Amino acid sequence: MLPFCPNDFDDNNITKIAARAEESRQLARVHTLRAHDKDRRRYDSKHQMVSYAPGDLVWVYTPVRKVGLSEKLLRRYFGPYQVLRRLSAVTYAVQDFDPASRKRKLREVVHVLRMKPYHDPAEQIETEDIPPKESYKGPITRSRIKTLEQNDSGALSSFRGEQCRTHNLLQVPIAKLAERWTELPQISGSNPGPGRFIQRLEFCSRF
Repeated sequence: MLPFCPNDFDDNNITKIAARAEESRQLARVHTLRAHDKDRRRYDSKHQMVSYAPGDLVWVYTPVRKVGLSEKLLRRYFGPYQVLRRLSAVTYAVQDFDPASRKRKLREVVHVLRMKPYHDPAEQIETEDIPPKESYKGPITRSRIKTLEQNDSGALSSFRGEQCRTHNLLQVPIAKLAERWTELPQISGSNPGPGRFIQRLEFCSRF
C-alpha cells in the first residue's frame, strides 16, 4: 500500500516514475471500491426482492435490433414464459409457454432483473377515450376558426389575450364595419391574404 518503495531503490527518474505510477494505481483502486460500495448501498436501500414460483408466467426482457428501425419503437419484452425452477437467488430456468404449440419448448436461464410478471393483454380494462379540452393560445387562422366552429358554436378562443365576444362578429361584412369604425384599415378585397385577415381579426377584437 501507499507509499510504494521498490526493493532496489535508486534515486533516478525511472524509479520515481514507477513509484508514482504504482501509488496512482492503488489510489484509483481505493476510490473505485468506495464508489462501488456507495452505489451498492444506494441500490439496496430502494430495491425490493422479487421471487417467482414454478409455474408462474413472466415476460422476459430481450432487446431486438433491426437495421433501419428505431430501437426505442421495437419490442423489448417477449413471452409468456413459464418458470420451471429457481436456480439461485437471482437466476431462474424458464421455458416458452404456448399450450397450442407442439414444437419443442425453448428453455433459457435468465436473471431476475430481466423478468416481470405476465399479464394477458386481452384481460386488461379498456379506458374510455375522453376528448381533451380546448386550450389553444396560438394565432387564429382560417383553419383554426373552422375547427372552433365545429367544436364550439359559441365563442372563439382568445386572440392575443383578449376574448372576442362572439364569433359571429367575424362574419360581419367589411362594408358594415367600415361604416361604424373609421379606423378600419383598408383590407377590403375579393380575396384577402393572410395579412389582411389578421388585420380584420385585430379590428374585431376591439369590440
